[in-house]
Amino acid sequence: MELIKSLQDDRGCFSCGKPNPTSICSRCKVVKYCDKECQKVHWKKVHNENCSVWCENYGGGPTDDKAVSIPVNMFSVGWIDRDEILVGEMRLRQREFFKEAFRCTNGRTRISFQIACIDICCRVRLVAAASVVVSGGGVPFTINVDQINHVLFETIDEGREALQRLYPSNGGSGTLSKAAKRFVIARLSIFVKRLNEHGLQASSMTYGRGLMWLSDDEESTEKIEENNAGAKMMWVPSMNYVIT
Repeated sequence: MELIKSLQDDRGCFSCGKPNPTSICSRCKVVKYCDKECQKVHWKKVHNENCSVWCENYGGGPTDDKAVSIPVNMFSVGWIDRDEILVGEMRLRQREFFKEAFRCTNGRTRISFQIACIDICCRVRLVAAASVVVSGGGVPFTINVDQINHVLFETIDEGREALQRLYPSNGGSGTLSKAAKRFVIARLSIFVKRLNEHGLQASSMTYGRGLMWLSDDEESTEKIEENNAGAKMMWVPSMNYVIT
């Protein structure tokens, strides 16, 4: 919400740039205008293409994972102009997630993660979604939250060759360079350590695109587990990529 407010204040009317616009797009509730005329001009020019993008990434409920990529949207439209700013915003989201997960569950939380490498804004990113499991009353139960996305967001490679490795022409789950693999292990180790520093633990890692080599790399998975307060994790390959 703070990022959206900053974007609105910085842009003024998204069509003509005048300050203090009084109208707002009723659909996405992000883009502001002076009046209906400015809205019509901007709709024809650009907003008819990106209104739905803002809608898809702007959610209001505790179980809604739509508000996960607002910084990514801002980067894609040029309002955030450097990759390090984007990564910084996503790390801030990670810290807030850690604090909130601990607060909501009194620290009795074990979290399952779905990790993958994907192309976001023409760079290979290591990302993770989280599903939260709470131990309460002696019986584990699952909070009604499914895949809180981008609780991990790291740039691990870039360039045409990196993207071709990740999305090979013959299909499959893709792979990474040796340097990128080392970086993945380092970032996952730090991620799990920070999780523990907030009183949380990782219970499982389901890995997909670009990470299937983890199936044969026990040394690396053990290195990551060392930072999980001594607790073992389940390492589960994504069935989508096993079939492929």
